Formats: sequence, structure tokens, C-alpha cells
Amino acid sequence: MPALYRDGRSSDALLAYEEARGRIAEAMGADPGPALRTLHERILRQDPALLGGVTEMVGRAPAA
Repeated sequence: MPALYRDGRSSDALLAYEEARGRIAEAMGADPGPALRTLHERILRQDPALLGGVTEMVGRAPAA
């Protein structure tokens, strides 16, 4: 998802989230974890920090 977003393909990144969400739901009967949900939200908001390094986005809560 981050690579797609950085490549200017945010719609493909969002589609990748939906596909992952569906696989997780089917296999485990659960929703994605907080890190994946946060990444999804940040892509939806077009967070410019996502254009930085991967370590900047993983596991970090969105700014208020």
C-alpha cells in the first residue's frame, strides 16, 4: 500500500486495503489490526508524511 501510494496510485493502494480486509475477514473472521487501519486512514487523508520512509508510518498513530 505505501509503495502504491508513493507511486501516485492511491486508488490502487485503497483497493489493496479492501482486498486485504476481505482476506482477513474470510480467513480469520476479524477486521484488520490497528496499524493497517491507521495506514488506510492516512491514505484516505492523503497524509504527506506517507511520502517519507516506511518507518515513519508503521505503527504511528495519526496526528490530532
